[in-house]
Amino acid sequence: MRDPADAAAARRLEERAWPGNVAGNPKWTAVFLQRQSLATEWALRLSTRDCIIAEPPKPHADFTIGKYVYERFGRSPPSYEWNWSFDALPVTASLLQVTDGQGRIRFRQTHASTLMLIRPLLPGLVGFVSYATPVFGWLRTPLINDSADREIDDNSRLLKYTTLTPTKITGQSIPLVKARLIELVGNRSAPASDPAFGLVDGWMQSLGLATVQDDDRKLLVDLIKDKRVTQFQSIDDAIVHFGDDLTVLHAPILRRIAADGANREVVQPLAAQLYRLPDRSPAIIALEDAILKDPKKRRYADGLIVQQADRGAAAVPLLIRIIREHAERSQIAREQAINNHPDQEIEPIAAARIALCRIGPAAIGAVDALREMMANDLLPERTLDDINWKVMLARIGTPLHEITKPSSRGQITEAKFQERLGKNMVDFDVRRGCDVSSV
Repeated sequence: MRDPADAAAARRLEERAWPGNVAGNPKWTAVFLQRQSLATEWALRLSTRDCIIAEPPKPHADFTIGKYVYERFGRSPPSYEWNWSFDALPVTASLLQVTDGQGRIRFRQTHASTLMLIRPLLPGLVGFVSYATPVFGWLRTPLINDSADREIDDNSRLLKYTTLTPTKITGQSIPLVKARLIELVGNRSAPASDPAFGLVDGWMQSLGLATVQDDDRKLLVDLIKDKRVTQFQSIDDAIVHFGDDLTVLHAPILRRIAADGANREVVQPLAAQLYRLPDRSPAIIALEDAILKDPKKRRYADGLIVQQADRGAAAVPLLIRIIREHAERSQIAREQAINNHPDQEIEPIAAARIALCRIGPAAIGAVDALREMMANDLLPERTLDDINWKVMLARIGTPLHEITKPSSRGQITEAKFQERLGKNMVDFDVRRGCDVSSV
């Protein structure tokens, strides 16, 4: 795809794209940067001046890269089936193989491993959240065909033994991407399929590499407003670098949530940022209320629902209504099978549950309403059996003897579970305990 005659394109292929969320391993970072630089260059070229013309498919590939994982000598059983066995265990292997157009193998590497018995009677414990079981077995150790115990690094092997990669890259792709995105949001006739729109997430990630400028702020607002843009998974990377100047984002985010309420990919990452935006002006409150009153618009707006905890007891009637309405919608979906994914209705219920838990004792007014819903079998079984639902009930003041243990705590008695739940309420960590319970 690289055009040797195009000096400008050749230079840009040497430039570094943004690093993204890559772990600190230099090897993986280098591979990622090379891949991102090529993808960025190609998307920009397709967006600005080049196009792809389909050619007849080749009857045979020039080469084939095969990656396989398989087991030999049986299938690996759960550990309890072989704890006392002297038999050899199956071998797990991974294979990387490159063949040419004639099917000749040009490169092959295999990584194989199994567990080898070394001495008998290994006592130990298998631990779970609230209990541990003693186990005994034969002590085994890994037996591997590579003494360094290295898994096959497909990318580094291909980089080393093929010419499928450009040279090392260094950097100025970011201004090119920003300039093209600014051009696109200003051109309403540009289609949503323009390849440069696929670079939005990467541009958001890049904002941490330099000082955020005014045109960066304006571009982010314009991207949020633009319905052709649906990539917002990295908006957190952008917002954290905006400093205190966040109020300009509040209304555009709420309007986009209201406009695209059925699009989880758009709504959830945007709604998750609302806790950062402290604007409580009448205009903002009106926009929030319009979303919260509409089950379809709030379905994926988890962040907005959870944020209602900041209102304290005043939010309880709204949160109860959200739970009731979405429980009814979930029940209809399950009974009539009109929706293959009734869990869509469980998400706002879970968000309201978190909000009630964070409000805590001030939400005691919700106890009777929730007790009625549970008695009438309105709530989904999955919700009722969730340990986090039990924690919320205890937090808002439901008597502990009314809270039954979930099936996940089947190894302890009801009384013991209630005792632990009561102890968990002492010095309760609201931010962590309402999201994931350790009872």
